[in-house]
Amino acid sequence: MYIFDSEKDKMADLNNYMGKHVTVMFFLKDGCGYCEDLKPTLSRITSDLRNSDLNGGLARVNTNNLTDMKYKRDINGVPTISIFKDGKYNKEDYNGSRSYDDLKQFLLNVYKQNKHKNTLSRVKKKFKKMGTNDMKKYLIKTRKKKSKNFWKSFSKKFRKSTKKKSKKQSKKLWKKLSTNLSKVVKSMKKAKKKTKKKKAKKKNMEGGRRRKRRRSKSKRR
Repeated sequence: MYIFDSEKDKMADLNNYMGKHVTVMFFLKDGCGYCEDLKPTLSRITSDLRNSDLNGGLARVNTNNLTDMKYKRDINGVPTISIFKDGKYNKEDYNGSRSYDDLKQFLLNVYKQNKHKNTLSRVKKKFKKMGTNDMKKYLIKTRKKKSKNFWKSFSKKFRKSTKKKSKKQSKKLWKKLSTNLSKVVKSMKKAKKKTKKKKAKKKNMEGGRRRKRRRSKSKRR
């Protein structure tokens, strides 16, 4: 979690961060009564989220520092709460309640959506390049329950994300993934059957040996 305050930190650091991440901006002005009321709740939220693993930034920017901001937008009133993604303004400001609970929930929703999109894009890039052997290794390393849940959730997310793309592109991508996944699942099933058969043979062999030993002992008596 990235926290920025224009009164303490350099604007150049914020410009570098905003170009590659999602940032929620709080534009404040000196002498504004509403801004002064918002400051204690904002400081409380930043202290709560500072050490969290959320993927995003929270920036408190004074209107006097707007000239040093690389990614600019027109601000008509203060306080203004805006979302920037990769340096681009989202065109929708937060107009809800400025209470602690509502603001915190708004921020958590923004960062969770960002995390979901980033993980999905990473997974898609990873599995486009992966072949059946790499997928086998991945499945073997992960636990059975985790891998099953992963593939189910991934397939749903992938289908939702590809709806925005053209049908041809989404079909091609999904065919590649589905064929690889089906091959992996079949090979995993075959491997399970083989291991079961081997275990059954071992049990039978051990049982036969035990019977022979019992017979030999009974004959001696």
